[in-house]
Amino acid sequence: MRKINYQDLQLDIEKKFATEIDKDAKSAFFDYDDLSVINYQEEKHFHNLLIDTIQIKGHYLVDAITNRIKNKLELKNSYEFKLYLYQDDVFNINCFLRKEFILDKLKNEEILAKTLHVFVSQHFFNSLTEDEQVGIIGHEIAHQLFQHLKYPIKGILNEKMDANLAWKLKSNLIYRGKIAEITADLIGLVSNDFNYRSYCTALIKYTTGLDDSSNSTFSISPLLEIVLKQYDDFAKDPYIHDMISSHPIMPLRVKIINEVINTKLIRNFGETLSLSKIKEYKKEFNDLVNELICTIYPELFLEDNDITNVIVLMSIAVVLADKEIHESEDKYIKSLLKNTKKDYSVFTDLIFKKDNDTSFEDKISQLIDESILITQKKTFNKTMIVPIIRKLLLVAASDGEVVKEELNVIFDFAKHFSITRREIVQIINTQYK
Repeated sequence: MRKINYQDLQLDIEKKFATEIDKDAKSAFFDYDDLSVINYQEEKHFHNLLIDTIQIKGHYLVDAITNRIKNKLELKNSYEFKLYLYQDDVFNINCFLRKEFILDKLKNEEILAKTLHVFVSQHFFNSLTEDEQVGIIGHEIAHQLFQHLKYPIKGILNEKMDANLAWKLKSNLIYRGKIAEITADLIGLVSNDFNYRSYCTALIKYTTGLDDSSNSTFSISPLLEIVLKQYDDFAKDPYIHDMISSHPIMPLRVKIINEVINTKLIRNFGETLSLSKIKEYKKEFNDLVNELICTIYPELFLEDNDITNVIVLMSIAVVLADKEIHESEDKYIKSLLKNTKKDYSVFTDLIFKKDNDTSFEDKISQLIDESILITQKKTFNKTMIVPIIRKLLLVAASDGEVVKEELNVIFDFAKHFSITRREIVQIINTQYK
């Protein structure tokens, strides 16, 4: 028996991506200091914010907000809070976790404590109600509680690294980033005592810059239903979704908050239940959220063997598009072939055999033909092909750019499914906005 706590809300699919990222990051950053350089940028950002802020811990409104979060998430004895206020043109909030010495009043001595430093712009107080404020801060501290910022996404996406690691690590960081935002939303929902409408209006305000001030004649409340309808529209259009952004589209986030509020895991939050009952509630909860995410981002769930084989073969074709096989690409191709459930030794010989006279064009054509052959055994429609194309675009962009030759290879595959160049451009425009 134990209580349901905030850690139970971390999505299983996020844990899966986190495990894969940890494994690949160890290889990517083992031999050089790139990660420490990237983390240095985060440290610099903290100090730059610190210069132009005032600390507002001790203000009765601030203490009321932080105490609500501490009590709801049971953080009272494990974390300290410091809030800072600064001026910015846009609605902005940042959170940093640092270890520092504080005075323990009971023992009258300094102890090393974990302190959450939260920086908010003036819009946080000018535009949000207290419930909205609590939800937004709860969201930001969730990123620290679950170590979402362990590997800075923007820094690593811009980092050049071994092709054998780049495509998988970078794509998994993007995928995990989207799921991490949803996990953080769920913690924000818990923090504000499950006031789901307030949490959703906070998301809308943060996205649009609107507020509910007395001077405003534009009511935010009707936007909730409009945004939920927008989710349905997005779910029907496979070309509209962006993948390169680390944040999921806002209508999906609002939809999830509105759907999970009635799950048994949320309704029984804080209650003491048997481990088997908690496991049952968590499965129901994860299944519901996964279904909603999959509607918008199906590539996060592409685990079918045939789909995997198509992605592997077409990824190799994209790598070969520049008509060279560099040492890092050699390792990458071999690692991809190991991931398939089928013996592709014929392609290993085709690609790597020293005395092979086959041209790169022929090799690529054969890889495309084999991919098409796999899709013919199972009905592959656009709903399945578009996510594969988005994956291939991530492979093409793993070295920092997508070149014409790579796009031509992707189109030569896509045209077999009546996907036009214009539609591929549309995917690129949403994926790399």
